[in-house]
Amino acid sequence: MGGAVTVRNRLEGLVFLVAHEARHATDENAQIRRDRGHASMENDCNRHGERLVEKFRVAWPKTLRAQVAKEIRLDRERAKRAKAQRASAKSPEMKLRRAQANLSAWEAKAKRAANAMKKYRRQVRYYQGRVAAKGDK
Repeated sequence: MGGAVTVRNRLEGLVFLVAHEARHATDENAQIRRDRGHASMENDCNRHGERLVEKFRVAWPKTLRAQVAKEIRLDRERAKRAKAQRASAKSPEMKLRRAQANLSAWEAKAKRAANAMKKYRRQVRYYQGRVAAKGDK
């Protein structure tokens, strides 16, 4: 097979990989494999990938590189903040806030349950009166 392909970073590696694999999908590449064998086909795919990486290096503006680098940096910062938030969720202050919120939610549920029980007690008294009145007739 051909020599090693030199890429400078992961993005160029991705460009090379996509170009290489896309070349496999072409009819021209299938013809090369039939005529000259697997090694020639791989060399052809590698050359195609190298050509695209060179074009990519020339065509990719520095401003876009800076923007991608900025996004990568922001993603890393977001990940660090998320990790810090997960760690702070284990702090006693966060546990206290969570317990207070749970207590508040259960107190509201208890109030709704008490109101429902009052409603059903009224209904029971009403129907007991109806049944008693019907039995008196």
